Amino acid sequence: MNENINDDVDAQRSEDELGEHVNQRSEEITLFGSNMKDTNEEDTNEDEAHETEIRNSIDVFNPEVKDSEINDQHSDNTVVKEQLRYNLRKKIRHAREQAFNKRHYNFLSLYSNKTMRYSKRARTHQDCHRGVCNALVRIENNEPYDSSSLQRDLIGCCMTQMSAKKGIRMFGEKALEAMAKEYAQLDQLTIFTPRNAKELNHQQRRNSLNIIDLIKEKRCGKIKGRTVVDGRGRRDMYDKSDTSSPALTIESFIATLVIDAAEERDVAVCDVTGAFLKADQPDFVILRVTGPAIDAVVKANKEKYDKFITFEGKTRVLYLQLLKAMYGTLTAALLWYQMFAEFLLEQGFELNEYDMCVANKIVNHCQLTICWYVDDLKISHKDEKEVTKMINAIENKFGKMNVSRGNQHTYLGIDFVVKNKKVEIMMKNYLQECIDAYGEAINTNAATPANKDLFIFNMESQPLDEHRAKIYVHIVQKLLHVCKRSRLDLQVGIGYLCTRVKYPRQQDWIKLRRMLQYVRGTIDLKRVVSLEYKNTLQD
Repeated sequence: MNENINDDVDAQRSEDELGEHVNQRSEEITLFGSNMKDTNEEDTNEDEAHETEIRNSIDVFNPEVKDSEINDQHSDNTVVKEQLRYNLRKKIRHAREQAFNKRHYNFLSLYSNKTMRYSKRARTHQDCHRGVCNALVRIENNEPYDSSSLQRDLIGCCMTQMSAKKGIRMFGEKALEAMAKEYAQLDQLTIFTPRNAKELNHQQRRNSLNIIDLIKEKRCGKIKGRTVVDGRGRRDMYDKSDTSSPALTIESFIATLVIDAAEERDVAVCDVTGAFLKADQPDFVILRVTGPAIDAVVKANKEKYDKFITFEGKTRVLYLQLLKAMYGTLTAALLWYQMFAEFLLEQGFELNEYDMCVANKIVNHCQLTICWYVDDLKISHKDEKEVTKMINAIENKFGKMNVSRGNQHTYLGIDFVVKNKKVEIMMKNYLQECIDAYGEAINTNAATPANKDLFIFNMESQPLDEHRAKIYVHIVQKLLHVCKRSRLDLQVGIGYLCTRVKYPRQQDWIKLRRMLQYVRGTIDLKRVVSLEYKNTLQD
């Protein structure tokens, strides 16, 4: 009897505890439901409308279906419908953002935290600078910050070039004026001529190339427009050998420098302005201009281009025939090389058999040498007057050039000094950029580029994360460029580090740090090249 009473008491107690727990949970659910009432109101209306639609459709095809079957089918269809609706919205949003990213740059866009959509106002340079400052303050105070936003703002501060549409949205009439100024310069040089769309057949209009207009904000605040051709549409029309241009090799450049020092020649470094635009375009190339570029072209010369504007549907189109080797076309570099080489042959030069970008001519019983890499020239002769005459002859043919005279020059990023029959070569800026790009403080120097374990590979070393792996590849590429020109002492270490660029590990990161420590201590080290003995190159 007592046992039964105890059982009844325990049962009653458990029921009371269960009731209290249910009441407490119901209060929490009620409170949560009141907070979420507004947010779920639209979803509830959609569910009710969807349930009515299912019920009506079922009643039409099978009026005798029971309510329980309707509810079961409604629950199953609701789950499937919600999944499809969610996935569809996600895909549409992702595709829309991808399409926007292709037209514009991410770092020039503003996001709304609630909708996660792009706003209409473009992100200015001041916005990026303000974002970087705010992030640095948070980092200094050990507060959390958004690394992706910081990266976007840093790129926005450094990269000031953008598309024409984005530039017009950001700078307004200034961007359009910069584009008009660029097209006015191209029009004065007769780079292209307008064509009537009715005179072109369907295939010619289809093979037309688009024009890419870029807007760049300089450090001084000036807005500059740049126009190039999107030549990707004609890749299938050329063989690779028909578009490849000869280029000056580093061995030929060093050899000519040694000869200049040995013979104590006068050296001049020149830059041909707008070199590609000097060469004629032999092929029939049609350009298709649309969007804001048409307004810029008309603003540059309205009488010449306005009457050739036509409509394709609702899109304004202007067709131009390219007359010069404009930047962006596949054959521009080769056409410029052929034009400049032909000019040198007319002046009595002979091209070197081993390097087609080196030409020599005997003037006053001494050799006059010209070597060029695209539009960068190096001219040398024992008589300073002969160098001046050659510069004047080139300027009469190709226009005014940027000329550097004296013993100290910078050519293709290489700083060199010719004195005492020797050549001193340095690339200090490149090396300092490598140290700064490492991202970690390097406060000590090393006596050698590498330790004795340079060629030892440790399988237990952890792979680098994606961010540091990109930094590793970037620095190794820059050091590879430097070690082939000015720092031969880095070649062994860089040779091994280049084999690790695909899968770099923590061990490789430490080896790179060791090399940068050595670079820091020897950053002023020069490569001295001379011709001390006849036919012998001393390095």
